[in-house]
Amino acid sequence: MSADILKKLSAHAFFEGIPPDQIERIAERSRAATFAAGQFIVKVGEAARQFYLLESGHVALEIPSSAGSLQIETLGPDDVLGWSWMIEPYLWRFDARTVEATHAIQVDGEWLRNECDANPTLGYRILKRVAEVYVDRLSAARMQLLDMYGVSRNRPGYIAPV
Repeated sequence: MSADILKKLSAHAFFEGIPPDQIERIAERSRAATFAAGQFIVKVGEAARQFYLLESGHVALEIPSSAGSLQIETLGPDDVLGWSWMIEPYLWRFDARTVEATHAIQVDGEWLRNECDANPTLGYRILKRVAEVYVDRLSAARMQLLDMYGVSRNRPGYIAPV
């Protein structure tokens, strides 16, 4: 296990409150990952077995369509890329393409999901964090739809995403 990865996982908000011994086990199943500018990290429909904690660079989340890709959000340092590893059918629901060279920590989500099943306390803590990532993505997609259809965010009754 890399001491550097352990230190980074311990400091990341996604793992806040997770006991150190469990973070050590997660670090054993994590590795540094580097991606060139314009590289796809994941594509819609691929098996989702991992997730990423972004350290540097930016990643565009895109939904492919017949009219081209719709970019729904851009992630940057300290963001989490991926929630599909935790939610059946464990397939990526978006494309993720780097905007620039990107460094991340790749975490073995499939292994962590199994650990969560075996340890309900850990599972609850991780699931709450995955839910936060999911809500962030849903809110970003909602904002893109509002922008795309010209809905004013200043109109009466508009409720901003949380």
